[in-house]
Amino acid sequence: MSKEIKERWKLNNYIWQEVVNVIPDIDTIAALATVNKYFYKIVGIDFKTRCIQNGIYRLPRELWSEAFSHVCRRFDNHYYNLFASPRLSQNTSRISAILNNEVIVTTIDFNRHFIQTFKIRGYAYHLKLYNKGTRFILRPAFDGFLRVYDVESRKLLWEHPIDYLEKKRRICIMSDFCIYDKRTKEVYDPYALKAHKIDIKDVVGFKCAYNDYHDYYFSFHVKPFDAEREVVVMNVRTKKLSCFPVQHVFCDEISRGNCDDKVMPATECVLIFDNVTNDVKIYDIPSETLKHNFHFETTYTNTLFLNETMFVSTQ
Repeated sequence: MSKEIKERWKLNNYIWQEVVNVIPDIDTIAALATVNKYFYKIVGIDFKTRCIQNGIYRLPRELWSEAFSHVCRRFDNHYYNLFASPRLSQNTSRISAILNNEVIVTTIDFNRHFIQTFKIRGYAYHLKLYNKGTRFILRPAFDGFLRVYDVESRKLLWEHPIDYLEKKRRICIMSDFCIYDKRTKEVYDPYALKAHKIDIKDVVGFKCAYNDYHDYYFSFHVKPFDAEREVVVMNVRTKKLSCFPVQHVFCDEISRGNCDDKVMPATECVLIFDNVTNDVKIYDIPSETLKHNFHFETTYTNTLFLNETMFVSTQ
């Protein structure tokens, strides 16, 4: 006798979706997703992506859905204590950390058995894994150089002297490892492994917004003497410049690199915060059009560490 359930007795997709919606705990949902591909699709959660985005590691012979169900038991445990401040590469399972005089690149997916180590001189405070986990940028504490390494080949790809940064802060501005030099009007870009010539006058502030999976951007605060202050956003790939008006931004904040703007590469938008009126304006970068205008009653938002998804959800 066949053990298969006859088609007329099977619950349809709509009913199963309603069942999933009322399941109260993630353990049950994860267990249902592991039954077969049909139920994985019904559950509708990409557990691998969720784990990678939130730094949840997977043990050998473990499914990503099982790893996700153990999220409460995998924060602040021995694995993360060992790495102190691990840096996850954007949307990949690779992770990097500095241990003593070594840079270690490994993975939170312990089924893959991947590890690379790099000896460094002295100590380094700043490290970033990027390009889907295939490269990392290193800024040693006392070396005087910014360096880019390839993870697979272990080769040094690019380096740029930075010992002058402390002496000439008003001349050079560093943001997300990119350096803008006001004298030469160049941005030294470790992501592209080259320098970009920038034809923009009266620059007083600079920021880099890098993203592995989208175009990335440079933003420049410009203070011309005969016009209103503005933010100029440059798409690094296309070199296209877009201009947006700015009001009530104080010069001392700009000189320290604390410009109240935030470029969001994933949505091709820029947020600009007004320190005085507490207004946040969201512009579409390609078309230079205003998409949204928000007002905050509190003045606590003037650091503009704003969550991108908070504004995307309002569209």
